[in-house]
Amino acid sequence: MDAQQLSHFENLSMAVLYSTNSSERAVAEEQLAPFSTRPEAAGQLSSVLDNSTNPCAIHFAAHALTKLLTQHWNHFTITMRVDIRNHLLNLLASKGPTLENYVIVPIIQLIVRITKLGWFDEGSAHQTIFDEINKFLSASSGHYFLGLRMFNMLVGEINDQQSGQSYTAHRKTANSFRDKSLLKIFQISLTSLRELWSRSMADTQLHTRLKEQALELSFRCLSFDFIGTAPEDTVDDIGVVQIPTSWKSMFEDDSIIKLFLSIYGNSTPPVSVQAMKCIVQIGSISRSAFSGPDERDRFLKYLMEGVTEILRHNQGLNEQGNHHEFCRLLARVKNNFQLTHIISAEGSFPEALSHVSRFTISTLNNWEWSPNSIYYLLSFWSRLIISISYNKDGVFEQVQKFVPQIFRAYVDSRMDSVQKCIRKSPDSDTDIMLDDEEMLSEQVDALPHLGRCNYEESMRVIVALFDPLSNQYKQAAESGALNNPELRREFRSIQGKLAWLIQIIGSIIGGRQNMNDNQDDIDGELVARVFGFLISHDASQTKVPMGPSKERLEKTLLDFIEQYRKGYIGDTSRPSTKMHSKMIELLGLTNDMAVLSLIMNKIGNVFKHWGNDDEIIQKALNLLNELTSGFSSIQRILRLDVTNQFLSFHTSQTFPFLDVEPYNRRSIYYAALSRLLFLEDNIGKFETFMEPFKQKMIYTSEQLSVGNKGSNVQAVVVGVLRDFIGIISASKGRKSYCTLFDWLYPDYFAVFRTLSEVFWDNQTVMIPLLKLTSDLAFNCGGRITFDASSVNGILLFREISAILVTFGSRIFSYTPSSNPYKEKYKSISLCLQMLTRSLLGNYLNFGVFELYGDPTLSDALSVAIKLATSVTMSDILAYPKLQKSYYGFIEVLSGNQTSIVAKLESSVFSGVIHTLKEGLESFEVGVVTQCAISIDRIVSFSMNNSTKAKDLPLITLMKQRVAECNDNFCNILEILLKKILFDNLQNQWSLSRPILSLMLLNPQYFSQLEAKLVEIQPADRRPQLKKHFDETTKKIPTLDLTRVK
Repeated sequence: MDAQQLSHFENLSMAVLYSTNSSERAVAEEQLAPFSTRPEAAGQLSSVLDNSTNPCAIHFAAHALTKLLTQHWNHFTITMRVDIRNHLLNLLASKGPTLENYVIVPIIQLIVRITKLGWFDEGSAHQTIFDEINKFLSASSGHYFLGLRMFNMLVGEINDQQSGQSYTAHRKTANSFRDKSLLKIFQISLTSLRELWSRSMADTQLHTRLKEQALELSFRCLSFDFIGTAPEDTVDDIGVVQIPTSWKSMFEDDSIIKLFLSIYGNSTPPVSVQAMKCIVQIGSISRSAFSGPDERDRFLKYLMEGVTEILRHNQGLNEQGNHHEFCRLLARVKNNFQLTHIISAEGSFPEALSHVSRFTISTLNNWEWSPNSIYYLLSFWSRLIISISYNKDGVFEQVQKFVPQIFRAYVDSRMDSVQKCIRKSPDSDTDIMLDDEEMLSEQVDALPHLGRCNYEESMRVIVALFDPLSNQYKQAAESGALNNPELRREFRSIQGKLAWLIQIIGSIIGGRQNMNDNQDDIDGELVARVFGFLISHDASQTKVPMGPSKERLEKTLLDFIEQYRKGYIGDTSRPSTKMHSKMIELLGLTNDMAVLSLIMNKIGNVFKHWGNDDEIIQKALNLLNELTSGFSSIQRILRLDVTNQFLSFHTSQTFPFLDVEPYNRRSIYYAALSRLLFLEDNIGKFETFMEPFKQKMIYTSEQLSVGNKGSNVQAVVVGVLRDFIGIISASKGRKSYCTLFDWLYPDYFAVFRTLSEVFWDNQTVMIPLLKLTSDLAFNCGGRITFDASSVNGILLFREISAILVTFGSRIFSYTPSSNPYKEKYKSISLCLQMLTRSLLGNYLNFGVFELYGDPTLSDALSVAIKLATSVTMSDILAYPKLQKSYYGFIEVLSGNQTSIVAKLESSVFSGVIHTLKEGLESFEVGVVTQCAISIDRIVSFSMNNSTKAKDLPLITLMKQRVAECNDNFCNILEILLKKILFDNLQNQWSLSRPILSLMLLNPQYFSQLEAKLVEIQPADRRPQLKKHFDETTKKIPTLDLTRVK
């Protein structure tokens, strides 16, 4: 890059970062974009780093080089990689302290990315990075800061799985780095901390930044994924730090714990917060990491003494960050270590437990101050309660004493939260705690153990609040005076408190694990109260004005029923005569079937009154779906009178929510009802159930015949199609499927065909129609099994083909206006899916169509191929569902209809092979497997040595097509070999299948590729790989491909 080009690059970089003119910035971004995508630009970017002094240019060049190196690693030679890294280190050494942060970060990022990706390069130059960075620590304070920062970003980069490597390569690098460098880096962080806290600096701002970097470095080292077991979604409170054996001696004395406790005690946020984070990680060290029980107990003693001291003096716990991290520490320690070990290590465990109890109650009483910390404290006590069931010596009495106080404090805090929300916003009907579903779910998950620890006391706490509130609710609802603003605010308070109490009761009921007569008796008391309230609540439904508080209470009642279902009537629950007897007695019911009837009536009331609230309807639908999916519950529900009412009066005239969008809720609803319907083999009931659909189909046919396709007709059509989707999903067996098919054929299939003609350009109609057709074609569990003499399989495919051809031939030439997937590609995906399912269905012999000159199959294949090949590669990769359908279709086509593939036009065939090549690079294992299978079938067919006259023309044609795509197949062979050799694959067997065919297809290229793959290996591995290649090629005969495979 000459001086003029460099100046232009600098100007463009400055425009991107600083220009306020959007058009000027867009032009600059467009001109700079190729530098980040073309490997050939690497030399120019290196030149920028070598020669430019412009911070913006250096920033952009480093960013662009990082992208290029990540995406095109093999384009750079080992020497180039080392040269770039060394130049950047020299740049930081000479100018680093004076550079802006936005320049420093991309430079360091590029250094550490090169280091990670090149860790095993020949000569292992990158493994000396520790020594290179360590030089910065012995220079100026500014260089010291840069050195700590580089170590920080290096540890983070090595620990990151998302940096251009396969998981296997990532773990290999991480393990090597852990063994060679990580301990030394951690020791540097400790040394830095001791030095920085033992002396002062004139530049106090830099001193603070150095402390923060040293602490962050310690935290990164302690958070390193030492053994590759920490998934991205690891739950925060159950983390375990698996330190290497070489580290354990460091933690078996008190120096490290005392260091971080001292830093914590003598600092303020954010430094103290970072120090506590390090203590949390230290407290998470696996108990198996120590040399023996004595060393473990000694470590725990140091740790628990520090915890107790912090609690005793409330040290730093008035700061939110410190408080939150300390709560995490308590949860981690209890999760990591057995209670007996903690007790034996902590000489004054009763005192410590007393402090934790007071701390917990204080946090609950001041819930607004640190709401996210409550979960960790509840988790601590929940795990402690689980532990005392195995160890009741001494601790049991203490826990029995403290837990009821904590449970009461939690309940009181929830009641207080309702009051404070109303005082804070008298005219705004919100509840920040109940409306935060994630926080709510975390907290209530820990409640069952707290509530059941001293269940009688917990019940007294709940009942003392629930009974008066329930009575107040009934009186207020019956009074009819809720139009008064003051009374309405008070009523909102009652609704909110009841919602919290029902939520708490539900979590305790749902957390039932063991049968216990005493606890089951209390369960009956609590469940009866909630169901009793539910009865009166539903009776006053129309008297209580709508609003968020009412909606919140309704959702909580449905959540409670779901918890009750899990605990007592689900397939995995344990029935309890004791609980049901108590509940029935208190409610005045005859038997437990009456409770099921009550639940079904509740679901019906929701469907009648809450049609416009999507969340409430969805909860009720999910509950109905669960009840009808369980083997035992569905049998019992079917015997209820209310169930017969559901099956007899199931339309929108009874349940208005069915006419409210989104209509896909109707599919869930009718799937649940149809499971009940199909459970009884009663054709009369089936006909009665289907009568409303018959009327809608007749109405649709009549309206279409006179050309009416207005919004009213469209709404009816979409609704009934969604209903049919639910019904067909419930027909799991042969008998139910055949019954439904006989009902649909022929009259209503004719309506479906007409819909595909009239509404082909209306995706609101076509998507459910195509989804229904695809479901009808799906032989799930072998349900499509017609009699041997039946022609229904042929008739079914004819209807599917007719819809596919009618719609597909029209949508093919349609150009989307704004949303390609919604307007076109989603429907194409469903078309490919329905034909794929038909070809794999095994419910008819497709040869019958060719035998009798019927174009049904050939027309369907022709249209499907046109649709599939009309989608660009970028769009296939952009939409996962389309990608899945496309590659599934090609896989089936290459297996069941290979002759069709051979007859494709040259350009079309080449396009298909190109998509298969791109598909091999997908992150979806299923897609990669489908591509490999398709390639294997195509190439194997071209190498078929059949001498049958009828096969020769097709084999010859396939050979011609394959020869025309030789370059693509060579690239495919390279991709497959690299995946087999260098990646950790779940589908290695599938990927290996095409390799033999591809090797034989072009042996000369394979020899070149073999040499290339051997050459890029480290010198010590080349002989071994060459030996494996030689052994493999010697065993390959050149004739009988089928036998070899």
